[in-house]
Amino acid sequence: MGNGLHRAIAAGALAAVAAFTAPALAQDAMEHANSPFFENLLYHNQVYGIEMVGQRLKMAEAFRPPVPKDLVPQLQRMERRDFARFRGTLAQRQPALEGNLAAALRAVMAAVEAGKPVTAEVAKARALLDEAAKIVVDQKMKDAPANKAAVLANLLVANDGVAEAFEDSIREIWGFPNGWAAVRRVEVLWAELTPLARPEQRDEAAGILDLLKTSFYPRPEPKIPFPKEEAEDVEALAHQLLSIIEAVTDSTLYMGRDFAKLSTYLAEVTTLACQAYARGQDPIGAEGIHAVLDPYRVNLAGALDLIAPELRKQATLVFPRLVEVEYDFYEGFENVPPDTRPLSNAQLCGELVTVFTEAQKVLKQ
Repeated sequence: MGNGLHRAIAAGALAAVAAFTAPALAQDAMEHANSPFFENLLYHNQVYGIEMVGQRLKMAEAFRPPVPKDLVPQLQRMERRDFARFRGTLAQRQPALEGNLAAALRAVMAAVEAGKPVTAEVAKARALLDEAAKIVVDQKMKDAPANKAAVLANLLVANDGVAEAFEDSIREIWGFPNGWAAVRRVEVLWAELTPLARPEQRDEAAGILDLLKTSFYPRPEPKIPFPKEEAEDVEALAHQLLSIIEAVTDSTLYMGRDFAKLSTYLAEVTTLACQAYARGQDPIGAEGIHAVLDPYRVNLAGALDLIAPELRKQATLVFPRLVEVEYDFYEGFENVPPDTRPLSNAQLCGELVTVFTEAQKVLKQ
């Protein structure tokens, strides 16, 4: 299909995107029966970590050795960030398995970094990841349609998902395979929800997935030169598919419709992380910080830039001391000196609680 048709389809989604990403002028009209992220953000952060480890294993296997050198940092995030989303919980419940999975992921990366084949290492890591998922993920929650919808939402529009991977590739071109892997995982998970969909919803979703797979993400390798002008098309299609999933599962999958509500909730989740840090359970605390980072970055950071820039600055200083952040997290604060104050993780975490609490007050005005 030509770019003209891509743009026509994508343009049709833009009005829906605006409605879903705007703060709550029509909040009541858009409420759904389920709100999985507000009901259990920590759980969905853990599930997303498991999904992303699986995605990066798929990426490592998709390229003949040696993989492109600029892809290596993307794969390293499997250990540094994705595993951290659920590692603390796994270590609490099954410490031996946590150690074995950590060693298996390290073995995958050692092979990648040495330019060697990774098939055997990936197979071992994937088997251990499947075991870990059974320990971390509650089966009843996993099977609930609203929770399946939340997994799809993350794969479509969260960091390293379908939309973000394409846009980020304008700057970091080897972030592209994240989106390639995510589209194929979305197709698998959406098939589990299709019995709930009406025929017209199934047809529309099938058309979107076909466009994403065959036109925008046909291969794991990015196009050279990269078609940066298509990023808006991909974003619109991802949001269009997510709006279908919201309707099919009667679920609110965007957290940014009510900024004050979001700030309050992020303060609550962060408080739990601070309690873990205070107990000396830093891996559990880090899970909580990872959970609040993405909703903050996507939904609140821009709003705070406009109405409370001092809160945005404080968050920009603190988050990177607790977890790994993306390059665009510093946007507008690239030249601010790093935070070197002698504070504990619990104290730093407490500062984030203050940021979210104060944000809630200014956003309600």
